[in-house]
Amino acid sequence: MKQAEIDGLRSAVERQHGAPATFRATEQVRETVEGKALQLEVGVFDLPAHPRAMLCYAWYVPETVSDKPRAVTVLREGPIRSSADAVRFVLDEEDQLR
Repeated sequence: MKQAEIDGLRSAVERQHGAPATFRATEQVRETVEGKALQLEVGVFDLPAHPRAMLCYAWYVPETVSDKPRAVTVLREGPIRSSADAVRFVLDEEDQLR
């Protein structure tokens, strides 16, 4: 993951969750969506000042309306215990909206 992508994800995490974020690592997540293989680079961010979660997972997804990708962020809380859990959670939510 390039530094500009990390910076953009960190900004999205801080904006959406209202706490300073520090980049920790990038994790690779592979999932299958509608028979297609999907591979994502997920940024892991520390959130030491957040009241509920100490970690946040963030990645980019392509936008169908715009050329600019959309940042997705998910706090590590409840059933979300890994970057793969975070990706599956978002995919399930988007699937329910269709």
